[in-house]
Amino acid sequence: MITNDDAVTPSISIDNVTVTEGNSGGPAVNAVFTVSIAPAPVGTVTVDATTAGDTATSGTDFTTNTQTLSFDAINTSRQFTVAIGNDCDIESNEQFFVNLSNLTGTATIGDNQGIGTITNNDSDITASIAALVPTANEGDAGTNNRVFRVSLSQAMQCGDFNFSVASTGGTATAGSDYAALSTGAQVLSGPALSADFNLVVNGDLITESDETVELTLTGSGTNVTINPAVATATLTNDDTAPVRTIAEIQGDAFASPFNTTVATVLDKVVTALLPNGFFINDRTTDGLLDTSDAMFVFTSTAPTVAIGDTVNVRGSILEAAVTVPTGQPNYSNLTKFTNAGLVVNPIGTGATLPTPFALDDAMPSPSPAALFCVVAGGTFTGADFNTTKNFECLEGMRVSTSLGMTNGPVQVFASDPLAEQVITTSGRRALREAGLTATQALEDIGIVNPSLNPDAPALPALRWDGNPEALEIDMDRLGLPFQNLVPGTTFSATGILGFEFGGYELFPSAFSVISAAPALPAPVAAAASDQLTIGSQNAFRFYDRCDDPTRLNADEVVDLVRVDTKLDKLSRQIREVLRSPDVVAFQEVEQASPDGTVCANGEPNVNALALLAAKIQADGGPVYAAFMPTLTNDPGFINNGFLVNTARVTVVNGPNLTQWQPNEMWTFNGGVADQLHDRPSLLLEGTTQFGGNIFFSVVNNHLRSLSGIDDISPLADHVDAHRVRQKRLTQAASVACMVQASQTVSPENPLMLVGDFNGFQFSDGYVDVVGIIRGDATASDSQYNLGFNGVPALPGCSLTGGQIVAPALAEAVFAIPEDQRYSFYFQGVPQELDHALLTLGASARFEGIQYARGNSEAPSSQELVAGSALRSSDHDGFVLYLNAGTDPTNNGFVVFKDGFE
Repeated sequence: MITNDDAVTPSISIDNVTVTEGNSGGPAVNAVFTVSIAPAPVGTVTVDATTAGDTATSGTDFTTNTQTLSFDAINTSRQFTVAIGNDCDIESNEQFFVNLSNLTGTATIGDNQGIGTITNNDSDITASIAALVPTANEGDAGTNNRVFRVSLSQAMQCGDFNFSVASTGGTATAGSDYAALSTGAQVLSGPALSADFNLVVNGDLITESDETVELTLTGSGTNVTINPAVATATLTNDDTAPVRTIAEIQGDAFASPFNTTVATVLDKVVTALLPNGFFINDRTTDGLLDTSDAMFVFTSTAPTVAIGDTVNVRGSILEAAVTVPTGQPNYSNLTKFTNAGLVVNPIGTGATLPTPFALDDAMPSPSPAALFCVVAGGTFTGADFNTTKNFECLEGMRVSTSLGMTNGPVQVFASDPLAEQVITTSGRRALREAGLTATQALEDIGIVNPSLNPDAPALPALRWDGNPEALEIDMDRLGLPFQNLVPGTTFSATGILGFEFGGYELFPSAFSVISAAPALPAPVAAAASDQLTIGSQNAFRFYDRCDDPTRLNADEVVDLVRVDTKLDKLSRQIREVLRSPDVVAFQEVEQASPDGTVCANGEPNVNALALLAAKIQADGGPVYAAFMPTLTNDPGFINNGFLVNTARVTVVNGPNLTQWQPNEMWTFNGGVADQLHDRPSLLLEGTTQFGGNIFFSVVNNHLRSLSGIDDISPLADHVDAHRVRQKRLTQAASVACMVQASQTVSPENPLMLVGDFNGFQFSDGYVDVVGIIRGDATASDSQYNLGFNGVPALPGCSLTGGQIVAPALAEAVFAIPEDQRYSFYFQGVPQELDHALLTLGASARFEGIQYARGNSEAPSSQELVAGSALRSSDHDGFVLYLNAGTDPTNNGFVVFKDGFE
């Protein structure tokens, strides 16, 4: 073997390098090549390394570099660095070279070229916009958000993505269906890949087609392409309730034709607020007077809208009816949206309120033949209540009046001690008128006749319309301060025509008194010293201080404070308001307890009138003697009595006076005979101790009440109603017989019948009680009249010319204006129950009659208020003024019911 003793020549080589380019402005990127020599040289070896372009461009993709590398026995490896150019261009991978040349020293170049590969790091970026929930319901109320997302397919490599989003199209309408969107300048940078934006969608109640909203994405960024640039969201209609006008919902009948259905109303103006809802009105009227343009929205809690707001409302319609007896007509209730499922969308503010409809002397109509809401095309029927016919077409609407007048006192309820007050808008009060009510005119006599013997007569044609022009005012319903107005006060008002508790009411939003009625109590005029004054006062359950254990009566006294308050009030009524008449006829006073009775409270047995006489005297009034009979047939132990000023009048038939026919009996329908007179008429005969010392007679009457006279359902009560009517007829005939007997014997005797006749100055349609006693009843005006079943078949009493009393008595109330002919207030209506009837001898001395006001016109809550005569009773008392001179001075003035002598 031949051993080579020659040394190996060192060889130089260079490696290949791959680097990823950077982004413009980013950190520097270098390609580092390694140049090495092996084996280690002896001595120094140098070589030049120089860059050269290939697909990469010098100066752009990399930086040109030339460097001499030196090697020796220790340094056998050197690095050659090439700076790579950063960019944002999307391109292919590129190459450049590093070439070795100019070798010095003992060595060879084994690999003279290094390849540098620049890997491209840039790519296309896609920006897009999309609705996260493309399709969804629009909603009913308020707003809801639809989320739109702008996304990048990858993070930005060079710079930021600057963009904006705006609503630009679709079939939905900006402002009403949704809030227009314009984001302004937005940026996605760094690692951020998305941004979300809310499109605010307005819920509504409009039934419509599905609608779309388009959002457009615009923007720029390196290597960014926008696709898609438009995103669409569909607003799905979720409203199916039909859209109606309020007039359609109200309809032209009593109840809504859409009762219990769901409906939507649009663009209605809020006209008034209640604690549990609000009223809305059509912006424009439908021009039809038989349909209301307003209705109520029941929210159950305080409404969140304001007057003048405009709203869209969807809900269930309800118009519940007030329950009435079978066969009788029905009121409708307030048409309203109920709170269950209710949706209220405010859409505007500051709307002009509709012009109020004027209520005056023609509207509401006082005539049943021309009721306001009955027009062509309407569906009202004759069986419906007149008041509903007058007001239904204005229900819930704004109304006003400049002719308002309070018709009666403020009503009092346990839950509302200051409640509604009946009013008119004609400038005058609405009083009771002659005839049957419209409701009772529906009575079917054929139903009851099989149970009656003899059969009931037919009902008369005389009808009272029930005052369809009257309505109520609820003073504080819309937040005004409450005013307790004296009846007869005139006012102007603007408000809402509402409906509560079976009746129409004015809810005022503005109210002003024009002329206040005189304050209560309003006393009668003082009498002249030579005038005989006869007063009459129903004392309304005036009981003494004894709680009689043998009298099972709920009205018996247990609260002595209440009795003392009553005594104080009646004392004031007699002294201050009636001005201490010479004779006062009282009705509804407790019958004196039997002598020897020991009262449950341990006090002496003193009858109510004696207590009152003592109280009047103690209060500085005149000395009165009390006269009470010993007999009463009344189940409540009330009776008639007198107080007499013994300094001016001498009673000549005392001490027990004279009761007319106290034991008279009658029968009904073939039954057992019963007492006719519960409270027999009481005759007082006296002479004056002044003037001409005249003789006079006063008959104190308290006849059978009207209670039950028109209760025709069920059948048993129907029969009982005829019992009431026939008893009233028989009582009236009995009293008339006594009157006629008295004036036949003493035609010149001044005889006066006073008291609570429980009858009107005209026929109530069943029995003309007062007309029969006066002697001027018209038979055709009443169902029951003289001659029925033999009435009057009384000893010594005859029926001549259809009357018992001849000449007829004069009715004192006809001497005063019609609007003053009332003494009692019942169900919203002033009416005359307390009368003074005069024979020729009495009317020859008659100089006037005045009613004291302060009982029927005061709220019932005043009954328990001491220190005032207000509401000492529920009846107004009156005073007759008579000339007590030797010769009458009124020339024989006689007032008959027709107003002529």
